[in-house]
Amino acid sequence: MFLKIVVAILSIGLTAAGLLALRQLRLQAVHESAVVERRIAEHDRLLWKLRGDIAMHITPEHVRAMAGRLGPMAYLNEDRKPKPVLAMPDDTAIVGTPASQTPKVPGDADPVDHR
Repeated sequence: MFLKIVVAILSIGLTAAGLLALRQLRLQAVHESAVVERRIAEHDRLLWKLRGDIAMHITPEHVRAMAGRLGPMAYLNEDRKPKPVLAMPDDTAIVGTPASQTPKVPGDADPVDHR
């Protein structure tokens, strides 16, 4: 009988110690998360302050002058570049087309049943 009481007390004590350890780990994780969130907020405030400082010191005229010192400029979307040609293993070629166009489905294709 005495042994059963000792085992019961020890098992309850070990269970309580385990639960306290888990609770402490959870509290520590929540604390670390709050510290990280606070640091992120501080960095965000600093980032917005720096963006404001940059915006106050840089004007469109200043950017145009800096770009003018680099040499002549060209738009990236000009049609002066040839469309790329992709070589296929069977000696056929695929000419690049705008991404908004898609190939048409052949007339004899089966429609997809979406049930």
